[in-house]
Amino acid sequence: MSKFYLLLLFCLAFFASCDLLEQELNNNSNNNNSSNTNNNNNSNNSNNNTSSKFEFIPTGGKGQEKAYKYYTVSYVSKHKNPEWVAYSLDKKQREQAESQQIARESNFKKDPNITETATNEDYAGSGYDKGHLVPAEDMSFNATAMEESFYLTNVSPQFPSFNRGIWKSLEDKVRNWAESEGKVYVIAGGILPQRVSQKIGDNVTVPTTFFKIVLDYKGKKGIAFLFKNEKATKTLKEYATSIQDIESKTGLNFFPSLNSSEQQQLEQNFDVNKWQF
Repeated sequence: MSKFYLLLLFCLAFFASCDLLEQELNNNSNNNNSSNTNNNNNSNNSNNNTSSKFEFIPTGGKGQEKAYKYYTVSYVSKHKNPEWVAYSLDKKQREQAESQQIARESNFKKDPNITETATNEDYAGSGYDKGHLVPAEDMSFNATAMEESFYLTNVSPQFPSFNRGIWKSLEDKVRNWAESEGKVYVIAGGILPQRVSQKIGDNVTVPTTFFKIVLDYKGKKGIAFLFKNEKATKTLKEYATSIQDIESKTGLNFFPSLNSSEQQQLEQNFDVNKWQF
C-alpha cells in the first residue's frame, strides 16, 4: 500500500514539474518576443533618426523663436532685432517664383506672434533701411511666404548703400545657388553687441555687423560672409569666411545635427572656388 502512494506522489510531482517547465518556457518566449519587439522598435527609431530631417535651426540663442511656414526667426526684444533667421531654398521654389510672379508686398507689418518689436515709426527719418534678413524675393514662390517676410521681426536697420549694395548682391547669389545646387540652407542675422553704440527710434539697436551662412548639404560645402553695416569696398568673395568663424562671434551653433567630421568639412573649412560667383 505504501509503495502505491509513493508511486502516486512521484507521478503528481512529475506532472507538476512539467507544468512549471512549460510555464517557464512560455514566459521566456514572451520575454524574448517583447525583447525582439523592443529591439525592432529601437532599430526602427534608429533608422528614423538616421533618415530624419536635417536640423538647421541654430541653438544657443537668446531670442524668442517663432517658426513660420517657410522660415524660423529668433527675435531679441531687448534689441528689437532678430538675432537670426533660418530657412531653406530650393530649385523647385525658384521655378515656382518665376512662373507665378507673385506681387511683392509693399508694407511692413507688426508680427502678431512676438511682442515688443520695432515699428515702422522707429525707422521713419532714421536714415536706415528696413533690411530684410529673409529676402522677399526668396519667398516670392508663395503668397503666404511673401506676406510673412514683411513682418517687422524679419528686418534690421541697415545702411542704405549696404542693404542695396553688397547685401543685395549676396541675396542674388543665394538664389542662383539654390537653382544650380538644387537646395541650400540659409541663416542670416545681425551680430547684436553687448554694448550698444547706436540706436534708432524707441531703443532699436543698429547692428554694426551682419552675417549670412549658406550650406549645400548634399554637395558637402558651406560658406559664410561677414560684413560691416556700411558701403562695401571689396568684392563679395573677399567677405567670405568659415561658418565656425561666425559661430565664434555669435555663440550660436548653426547646424546642431552635424557630426564631428561634417563639422570639420562644412563649418571649419570653406572654398570660394566651389561656389559659382
